[in-house]
Amino acid sequence: MTTTASLDTLSAVRQRRTVPLTALSDRPIPEDTLLELLTAAQWAPNHGLTQPWRFAVFTGAGRERLADVLADSLALHKGAESATPEAVETQRTNQLKAPAWIMVAAQTPEGSKLPPFEDDWATAAAIQNLLLAARAVGLGSKWISNAASMHPHTMQALGFEAGCRPIGLIYLGYVDGEWPQGQRGEATDRVRWFRES
Repeated sequence: MTTTASLDTLSAVRQRRTVPLTALSDRPIPEDTLLELLTAAQWAPNHGLTQPWRFAVFTGAGRERLADVLADSLALHKGAESATPEAVETQRTNQLKAPAWIMVAAQTPEGSKLPPFEDDWATAAAIQNLLLAARAVGLGSKWISNAASMHPHTMQALGFEAGCRPIGLIYLGYVDGEWPQGQRGEATDRVRWFRES
């Protein structure tokens, strides 16, 4: 596989941003680029080498299946009476605004002696690897954990194994225009040092 990374690690960390759907172009993302991001995710730390992450990738017309599932999950979450047709339609059309979507779940291996939260955390680390790799190759992204994506119906309808826990939904796309800017405070504002005298 040919790497397309263009930023060093620290630059990718500092420049990664949540990119709104409205800032993305409809340019398709090559499948080998998506595979490169998923490979980066695979290298996340995970206790006991459980490799608990599970991915479902939606591109092209495949996004329509995700859109239908999330619309159904939204209706189930809010109840048939309170899920307005407008809210469900917005949920459905949003899935067509980004060229790629990745549903991420955690699966604790059967018989594991580790608590499930360790696998959830490892999967979150895999997501961060993926987001940083996306920035390194010039892709914008957002990690979503809304009611529809986290609903049990979503896991089942997308064919995830029994016991899989949703960790998030990610969209990816090329940024159309200026890269979003952001800011953080100084690290020293949130760090306590313990040093020997």
